[in-house]
Amino acid sequence: DQQLKHIRQDQYFTQFHDAVTATHVDPAYAELEKQWQAIDRETATFQQATLEVLAPAQNETGCLSVINTAGHPITGLCKAVIANDSGNAALEDAGGRPARIVESHPLGGGLLEVTFLAESVPPFSSRLYRILPAGSENLPLDHSTAPVIENRRFRVQADTHGLVSVFDKMLGREILVSDGYRPGELILEHDEGSTWATLTDDQRRVRLAPYTTLQRVEKSPSVQRLVFSVNTPREMGLSGKCLGAQVIVNLVEDLERVDFQVHADWECFNQRLRVAMPVSKSGECQHWYEIPYGMLERKPYETSFCWIGANGDWPAINFAGVEQPGLSVAMFNQGIPSYRIEAGSGESEVMLLSLLRSPAIPTYLHEPDYYSMTEYDGMRDSGEHDFNFAISAYTQPLTASSVVLDADGYQAPLITAAGETHLPVMPQLEPGIARISSVKWAEDGSGLVLRLVEFRGQGGQVSLRLPDNTHTADRVNLLERQPEPLPIQNQEIHLNLRPWEIATVRIYD
Repeated sequence: DQQLKHIRQDQYFTQFHDAVTATHVDPAYAELEKQWQAIDRETATFQQATLEVLAPAQNETGCLSVINTAGHPITGLCKAVIANDSGNAALEDAGGRPARIVESHPLGGGLLEVTFLAESVPPFSSRLYRILPAGSENLPLDHSTAPVIENRRFRVQADTHGLVSVFDKMLGREILVSDGYRPGELILEHDEGSTWATLTDDQRRVRLAPYTTLQRVEKSPSVQRLVFSVNTPREMGLSGKCLGAQVIVNLVEDLERVDFQVHADWECFNQRLRVAMPVSKSGECQHWYEIPYGMLERKPYETSFCWIGANGDWPAINFAGVEQPGLSVAMFNQGIPSYRIEAGSGESEVMLLSLLRSPAIPTYLHEPDYYSMTEYDGMRDSGEHDFNFAISAYTQPLTASSVVLDADGYQAPLITAAGETHLPVMPQLEPGIARISSVKWAEDGSGLVLRLVEFRGQGGQVSLRLPDNTHTADRVNLLERQPEPLPIQNQEIHLNLRPWEIATVRIYD
């Protein structure tokens, strides 16, 4: 589609070198921001037009569909706007099972925005939900009880100044502990540098638990949450208020992770904002970081403080984690891929996720002998920011667990559409060592192209179930050339994949 191609070309334009690394001056940033606002508008328009085709009866107010565009099942939170005058709502799936309503907000005009848990939405498919007369049992209620929240999987213990521990009921052990830092504690780290790098070895840290205050505890049958405020005093000498933040910890029933939300009002110079997750340690630990189409074990490295140096963080796409015998803990992120994992002060390994930096040195921005770009104060990223991250745990090593799919599901948004969708039957990959990472039309228009990714580092055979109208399948290279015919038996094809291999398959009617 030409409209989609145009949107993609605009995205490519925003991904030149300095835009990707955020090392640009204020006017360039403002131009990129304007460009992305236009991309978001065009994408929303294109998506709405697509949904009108997939769900032609959009004036049907009695049901809605949740669409999963990923190649694996997803259980996740999604939002929908429904007609409702009462301020409360209830949903049930096609089997009559009630959906868990997490939040509901009246929008006015008889409309209600509902956040609910959609469970096990099939890959490349949808799940139908019926809208029922209003219910009231899902409204969060303030409680003055002890600061403990829990669901079937986790129990989170807190006190006035933050979290104390996270206990995994399925594993029967604490997975996060207070050891030097608290679970989910915000930290200010001195970071004197430019947009390119940290330039001095002064990385002293200030724990923000003393400036963290429990505001309230909310509990309902579907969700329990802790809400904290964080306010740094002027006496810290960090340019006025420096940081004001709200930290929300959510436990949604039937969602097997601990969700964190941070809203930060940031006004700093030469500081880095981190969040700490001390993992309970009972044996030798390995540190794993997700990379494109795989994961790597990585160790701490010697830092270097110069304009092309590295301050100790490693990049990771959707997650990083700590693995030890009998326990692996992963920290998911949404677009904040800078991690460091280090030894704690006692029996823990601490995962540190970077949220913000406020560099103030204009390396290669203000160079009077060659050029001068003095509008660079925006590189401190002052203002309001929202961050989401989550914790999950496994008994297996990370390469043998579902962490890749779980972290991808945390990133991949579930889409809601009014009415019932009518989606085409898509290829399905047998669960195991691989996943379908993308689906696209062939460049020459001759069929559908699938990317299969082996994500466990084991290799082996995979089975791909094809739609009934598929009669030809080829294995091709990444450029969709050099076809090798794949025999189809009972509408299935089989491929042997090497560890971490990306395989491309083209199918025809």
